[in-house]
Amino acid sequence: MLKRYFGDRKFNRRILLFSFPVVVHGFITSAINFIDSLMTGMLEDTAVGAVAAASRFFMILLYAVGGMSGTTGVYISQFYGASRKKEIRQSFYAGIIVTYGMLIPFFILLILRPDKIISFFSHDPDIIREGIVYVRIVKYSFIPLCLSLCISSGLQAIGLTRIPLVVSGVSVIVKVVSNLLLMYGNSVLPWSGVTGAAVATVITRVAELIMYLCAIALTKPEFVNGVKGFVDVPLSLAKRIVITAIPFSVNNIAWAAGNSVILKIYGNLGTDNYNAYVILTAIDDIFFNFNASYGNANSVLIAQQIGKDDRDKAREFAYKTYGLALIVGVVLCVVLYLMKYSIPLIYSSMSDEVVSIAARLTVLQSVTFILYEMSMQNYYVFMAGGDTRSIAIMDSCMVWFVQIPILYICAHYLNFSIETIFLGSQSAELIKLFLSTALMKKERWLNPLAAVSVIEST
Repeated sequence: MLKRYFGDRKFNRRILLFSFPVVVHGFITSAINFIDSLMTGMLEDTAVGAVAAASRFFMILLYAVGGMSGTTGVYISQFYGASRKKEIRQSFYAGIIVTYGMLIPFFILLILRPDKIISFFSHDPDIIREGIVYVRIVKYSFIPLCLSLCISSGLQAIGLTRIPLVVSGVSVIVKVVSNLLLMYGNSVLPWSGVTGAAVATVITRVAELIMYLCAIALTKPEFVNGVKGFVDVPLSLAKRIVITAIPFSVNNIAWAAGNSVILKIYGNLGTDNYNAYVILTAIDDIFFNFNASYGNANSVLIAQQIGKDDRDKAREFAYKTYGLALIVGVVLCVVLYLMKYSIPLIYSSMSDEVVSIAARLTVLQSVTFILYEMSMQNYYVFMAGGDTRSIAIMDSCMVWFVQIPILYICAHYLNFSIETIFLGSQSAELIKLFLSTALMKKERWLNPLAAVSVIEST
């Protein structure tokens, strides 16, 4: 029975070789956000709160546009598995169109009401003031970022995983140098503080896109067809991608919005608890993105088998990834636990009480992280076949109907400590694991999206 969940040496080697560049890319990408948290943490508590409040909204936006570009990657993976080069190109350009279409309403909101966005997460007037400054600049970083996400998804979907890895590595260097030059003030450049951090983020995203454009110009991957590719997208395929992507993006938005509500609940528990939870989320994001990158790599390989309409092989791939995911999860739990020792060093400017609370929450998170790791393995199997219904049930529905109510009751009606409140909310991960595993066994995810789209486009 256990043999079904553990691949042989050849299988594990294939998974690790393919996923390693994707995982490192995801880790480095998440480090860009962590760098802002770390370096603003050296400024003052207000700067940390302002960047954190803005980042919660930007997470919603990132998951929305990421849902669109990620769904495009699934189509490209399946078409790549089916060796349909024309549809690979069409999927890529359709993905760019729908991704920017998703960006527009968010961008309008960022222009018109940045104050409402920040005040939702904090009532501190200093945090609101600094947050508005940050939002007004950082919003422009999403214009190049959307195209970078589409290119990165396309490259990973066809196995060119080293390019995103190199680009993300250089991007982190650009981000660190930009932050050092712009955040702490100097006699040449006029920016400092959160303003400097925001400008540095825009510079980093522009540099990232330029590197991607240069890379695809040199390598000429299969999905590139010049500007004319935008007019070669059949309406039937674009509609099919949108139909698949919208539920996925809506789920991502709902999930990210739910996590923003969770941040708001912690914000109502006092400034120290809020800042401690902000520190935890900054650390968590690295581990969550690491896990997401590993899951995305598995999803691509499974999607390629589904695209070939080889359901037996896709099923075998899906189940055999669990053993490796368990090992990865255990390693991440240990590393996350050890992170408690780095918090006093990284956040040396924060109060001792905030640092102490953050360290205790990190320990609790490390204990429960394995539950998250295994349930998310199911998530990426669902993603490979476009099973958005199962994704929504295990993801956003669990956040809104289980985790948030538990957290709200513990925080507002029961006289629990911050640690007990956090642990109570994390109990939702156990429920999610059982639910997602049951949905996995129904195998609605064995869905050849590429085959459906080919039929509709002929």
